Amino acid sequence: MYRKKYWLLSFIFLLSCLSLSSGNAEEKTSPPVPDTILTQSELSQCYEKEKLLAQTAAQLKERANQLKTQKSDMNKLALDRKLLYTRIDFHSQNSVVQYNRINKQLNQLSQTYITDIKSFNNNVKQYQADSSQLINECDNKPYHPKD
Repeated sequence: MYRKKYWLLSFIFLLSCLSLSSGNAEEKTSPPVPDTILTQSELSQCYEKEKLLAQTAAQLKERANQLKTQKSDMNKLALDRKLLYTRIDFHSQNSVVQYNRINKQLNQLSQTYITDIKSFNNNVKQYQADSSQLINECDNKPYHPKD
């Protein structure tokens, strides 16, 4: 039984290696042919798009750092609320009001964070789409100096 499985697996492995090597041979024999040749204005547009994407990437990194800080502030406030809850005097109105104030503040921060993170995620998706579009339109394409 073991030998039958071994030979079957060996045969499947050999077939997969052959298909991989034949696929690589086809890739090596056919040189890549560019779809289009970029004009000077198209090349300029590619550089402008690349510059805008670099600025967007820097803005996204900055926004990610702000969101990390915002999350850290929320975690600190949640710890403060937890500590306050262990010491709260339910017979003191001031103590309950203070706890409720921190709880309300944490809920507001949480809602703001959720809204901000959704917006950030949408911006990242848009950046990825724009980046992919730039790669498709501009990368590995020859340039022709005449319009």
